[in-house]
Amino acid sequence: MRMKMQTVLVLHCHSSSQNMFLICFLKDTSTRSSCTTWSASCINIANIFFFFCFLSKILKLILFYLFLMHTVKDNIWKNYLLIFFQGWWFTLPIYQLYFMDEFNLSFTQMGSLESSLAILFFILTIPCGAFSDLISRKWSIFIGSFSTGISIIIMGFGSSYFVFLIAYLTWAVGDAFLLNARSALMYDTVKQMGVEEKFIKISGRGNIIGVFSLIFSGFLGPLLYERNIRLPWFIMGSLWLISTLITVTMIEPSKRSEEYTLRNYLKKIGEGFKFIRQEKHVLWVIFFILALDVPLGIFNELISQRFFLDIGFQILDFIWIFPVIYGIASLSASQSHHISKLLGETGSFIFILIMHSFGLLLMGIIQSPFIIILTVVMYISRDFRWIFASDFINKYSASHIRATILSIKTMLISLVMSFSYVLGGFLVDKIGGFDTLVIVGCFTIVCSIILFLTKPKSNNENSSGESIQPIDLPGS
Repeated sequence: MRMKMQTVLVLHCHSSSQNMFLICFLKDTSTRSSCTTWSASCINIANIFFFFCFLSKILKLILFYLFLMHTVKDNIWKNYLLIFFQGWWFTLPIYQLYFMDEFNLSFTQMGSLESSLAILFFILTIPCGAFSDLISRKWSIFIGSFSTGISIIIMGFGSSYFVFLIAYLTWAVGDAFLLNARSALMYDTVKQMGVEEKFIKISGRGNIIGVFSLIFSGFLGPLLYERNIRLPWFIMGSLWLISTLITVTMIEPSKRSEEYTLRNYLKKIGEGFKFIRQEKHVLWVIFFILALDVPLGIFNELISQRFFLDIGFQILDFIWIFPVIYGIASLSASQSHHISKLLGETGSFIFILIMHSFGLLLMGIIQSPFIIILTVVMYISRDFRWIFASDFINKYSASHIRATILSIKTMLISLVMSFSYVLGGFLVDKIGGFDTLVIVGCFTIVCSIILFLTKPKSNNENSSGESIQPIDLPGS
């Protein structure tokens, strides 16, 4: 018995010494681990510092080169560079899932966010278009790019409906300044160069450049999202902010000089509405754009990502789905000048109307992964529509109010979309995405028939073969 007690005591002492040794070892290991972690953090901070120093030197060299190339002609390749930087849409395949799956927003709430953007767009587009016409299209692009970059970063930090609402409103400011001014600046650039007929070709080349960043960002977006749901927003927003450096080096094409006053501002808006009322081609194409933007906007902004999941795909399949859809569509749209020459003006419109109408309807009826083929074709016609309709408006619009006319067009679209997004989200919540697609598909078919029957004949040439110029309003 005594021997057993001694044995137990010895074992207990031995065990205690082992525990003490283990505690000391763990403390020592913890200390060394803390030192190692601290050293690694210092190294990472140093690496980040040197990276940004290197990046700043590269940016200085880029800016120096951009300022050296300082002619109106250089606007074309600078616009290509702008498209490249602003084409990294990492959030494109995941933003609906980001709002609805991560933060539990409903389709109706998503629609209301899009609607809020559209309403502010409606308020700002005409003033921003007048700013572009009367002051500077270049600085409109700068303000728009900067505002968009800030809004994307806010989106990345957000975690509530209210923060997302602020981000959407900031994005609306950016879009109002950016979209119309860029198109008008490029058209005035080629017009001053005397190559006005190459506008579609140049726009198509811009799509080729943008498609590379679009494809790679579409591939990387879901991967970044899986790693950190906020990472796609932060990277994308940073690239938009960097792109503002390009805009400050662009040259404003020569145009009629006007003093920016309230009187001229109101006059510019009045001229725009009067011009649209007199020029039936511009009025018709605005209704054409509006009729197709409503149904496709509902699908693209509210339904698309959930649609692909519902027909049998997984989130990781988005790695190839969105690059394929947007890549093929953009590459095809880059050949818009060939398509428009082959089909002609009326034939091009018929092609766009058919693809949009029956594409949406069949996507709602055929619930199969193979319907993605039709989705690709529909997006090809969508990208072709953007370029073709933009050229159509530019061709029939007077230069000095072109940006204002584009702004009025955007304003009207935004007004209608502000109701359509909420209605679309409500329908998806109540009857589901597939039935909603059937409804918007039928709506597009009806609108297409009306548009086809009311399309005005082209007046590029009169009966004697002489070119007819766009209407120039009296006193302008």
